[in-house]
Amino acid sequence: MSSIRELYRAHDSHAVPSLLRSFGHVINLSSRELDSVDCAALIFILKHGDGVKLNLLWTSIPAEGVESILFMLDKVSRLSVDRNQLLRFIHCCAACDVQQEAASGLLRTLQHSLDLSCSSCVELPEEDQPEPLSLTADDCRAVSTILTHSSRDTQLDLRDCEVEDSVLDLLFPVLHRVRLRVSKTVLLQLLSLVPVNSERDTVRRAVSLCGALGGELDLSHSTLDQRACGALVQMLDSCEGLTELDLSHCQLTDQLLLPLITHLHKVQVLDLSHNQITDASTDVLLQLLSINPSIDCVRLYSNNIVHRAAFKEHKQFEICLSHNQITDASTDVLLQPLSINPSIDCVRSEGEQTKELEVEMLEIQAAASSIDDSEVKPGPNTPDINPKDVKKLPSSFIPEVKNECAQISYRFKCPGSGLFRCILTGLVFDMTREAELLYKIIQWDESILQPAGKVAAGPLFDIKCCEDAVRQLHFPHCGTQEALLSDGLLSVAHFTDDAVSFIKPLKITDTHVIVENPHLSAFGLVLDFLKGIWNKQVKGQVLLFLSPPNHTKQTQNINVLLLPRTIPMTEVSKHHQPSHFILVPSACNLMKNTTYTVHCPMANKIQPKRAEFDMEFGPNYSPTFVIRLPMNTDEVTLTIRDQTDTEVWEHEADLTDHLPFSADGRIPAEKIMVMLPDILEDLNDEEFKKFKWHLKTHVWNNMSPIKENYLSKADRNDTVDLMVQTYEITGAVQVMENILKTICRNDLVKKKISTLRN
Repeated sequence: MSSIRELYRAHDSHAVPSLLRSFGHVINLSSRELDSVDCAALIFILKHGDGVKLNLLWTSIPAEGVESILFMLDKVSRLSVDRNQLLRFIHCCAACDVQQEAASGLLRTLQHSLDLSCSSCVELPEEDQPEPLSLTADDCRAVSTILTHSSRDTQLDLRDCEVEDSVLDLLFPVLHRVRLRVSKTVLLQLLSLVPVNSERDTVRRAVSLCGALGGELDLSHSTLDQRACGALVQMLDSCEGLTELDLSHCQLTDQLLLPLITHLHKVQVLDLSHNQITDASTDVLLQLLSINPSIDCVRLYSNNIVHRAAFKEHKQFEICLSHNQITDASTDVLLQPLSINPSIDCVRSEGEQTKELEVEMLEIQAAASSIDDSEVKPGPNTPDINPKDVKKLPSSFIPEVKNECAQISYRFKCPGSGLFRCILTGLVFDMTREAELLYKIIQWDESILQPAGKVAAGPLFDIKCCEDAVRQLHFPHCGTQEALLSDGLLSVAHFTDDAVSFIKPLKITDTHVIVENPHLSAFGLVLDFLKGIWNKQVKGQVLLFLSPPNHTKQTQNINVLLLPRTIPMTEVSKHHQPSHFILVPSACNLMKNTTYTVHCPMANKIQPKRAEFDMEFGPNYSPTFVIRLPMNTDEVTLTIRDQTDTEVWEHEADLTDHLPFSADGRIPAEKIMVMLPDILEDLNDEEFKKFKWHLKTHVWNNMSPIKENYLSKADRNDTVDLMVQTYEITGAVQVMENILKTICRNDLVKKKISTLRN
């Protein structure tokens, strides 16, 4: 602040650009108390500068200073404020004479996000964390006024806020302009305010709220009474845009479900798990499919439904046994359905007079994978599965990696029989005994596939191991559920000498294609292009690499790659040395031969303007887009849109938050895998219990949470394995950070997650 005041006293406007460059165009006044002279000096710098990143978190500013700064926001590229300071700016903006200009400037510098949650307080010590913010009618009127002048969707975050119904009602006129994040309490309040006397206004409110929530309504772990259910009926009756509805853990009974049932067919994914629904609701639940056969999923886990036969006839229903009066005499009978249907998620019996029986899906897949479901019929002679033969969850491992002559190879010594999953490639090996695995990715020869009507659908793996040590191989695929509906779509090409054969899968899961191992050599996923998934979405990934800065031109580039999700990071990174990998959520759905564009407000230039996504699997991984930025840019927002201008991926990228690669061109995964369990060791038993509870409900990057039955007996190491298997390494780091913040262990985020990232 002293250098800013010196320039102000000297009125040396010509020195301002030089001063800002020395600051990296960042003016950090966080946690300071500014007087009138400080404010005048700041205004002087802003007046003669440009592109300033202004940090006013927890800064004390005189009232007249707020207004002065507001009118200089055209010189500010990014404004950081805490929620109390944000409210002051909002009120000042709403009260000024030029609302349109002031509102546009404020929203632009806030990256179109009005964040009134506690997210700006995560660095504060736990004892200093603020209480929920109580919003007044004046606050909501001011917010509404600002949003009225918004030219694009703005994110409005009201988590950690308390609002009275009459005050919350003031926001409905602008909900169609926002992407809304709220607590469950406020969400229930909004839902109760949807029905009004006018049918037209009720419809308008329902449509606005549905749009603000992105078509997804999550009321899980909320107690729904008759009033709340009535409001939900009005919501469902009045709009068609709701695609996902989560009513799990809501204490729903058959009586409360009955008025809802005639409207629930409108959603694609419905979660009714962990409620008090009984067999009395079977007929009305089955009617959902007769009304809307295109429903994707109805989850009924852990209800009081005893007779499940009717539900088993429809793949859309997901259901398991729980809380029934079943004794030890039924143990053998309970094991029989697992041999008939290995995709059952959970069979659990528990009680004072029963012994606990818990068989999870991943544990029995290997034991039952050789059974052809189409040939096995339930009956008294159905063979049982011996619980002693049931396998454990796949063990995740990080292989030894060698980079010789630009060829990366992987080595791992399996300690014994079981399922072993390679974190870097996604391959799963079903081993019969201790053995050493050697594998690498080699180049496809498409000329061999084309005469057979096949095209590559994944990397080609050259795998070596001693004879009879590998029972089955699980190859990761990038097909979405919609894309995999075609029978005979995927197979595995098996190369031996100069011949190639195509192996029919034993099973295709959501993530892997499983085949028997005839003889180890080169294997790769292929698909029949006559049944191809090219007109369907596939699971893709967006990878960002920050190149070294060009000091001559004062620029730096971000290389953006759109790739199938099955391509390992190790294979991509070797082509992008000495660039740094930028850690952002990478998952998105893409479509072959569809044109995409990338948008970045801070870019000097983007090349090319548009590009097609192609299902290429090496050997080279060139950038799809190159974004040129001013040197020392700290943070950018990147958006990818398809040819219909629909957003398919958007994230903020912190360019100071990158992971360096080791000499062999990969992320130092060993370090991360060692540190993650250590972080959980710093949690006491109660905190670790809370961590796992949040983990089973936490949705990250549109991925489903880890299922409760997987986590129930998981220790700290098992929990990390499950996180890495579900989210990959980079996702596991982000999810751990999110949950640690939620359970108020910001100290671990600051000390250990930050150390891990850097």
